[in-house]
Amino acid sequence: AARATVTDMIEDLKTSWTDQQRFPSVEIVTKIGSAAEELLQFVGPNDLLVVGARGRKGLAGLILGSVATKVAHLAIHPYVVVPRP
Repeated sequence: AARATVTDMIEDLKTSWTDQQRFPSVEIVTKIGSAAEELLQFVGPNDLLVVGARGRKGLAGLILGSVATKVAHLAIHPYVVVPRP
C-alpha cells in the first residue's frame, strides 16, 4: 500500500514536470530501490555517470554520501563525483 502511494506521488510529479514540447528528448524514469544500483543500470561503456556529493566540511567532508560511495564501489564504467559548490 505504501509503495503504491509513493508510485502515485511520483507519477503526479512526472506529469507536472514533463514538458514534452520544450524538452522532447528528456525521459523521466522512476525506479524504487538502491539509487546507486539503479543509476548504474543506465550507464554504458561510452557514458559518464555524474553523481553529486553534499560537500560537508571537516571530517564529514572526507566521507562521500551513500550513493556516491556505492557508485565508487560498484561502477565498472567511468564516473565522477561532483561536490556541491
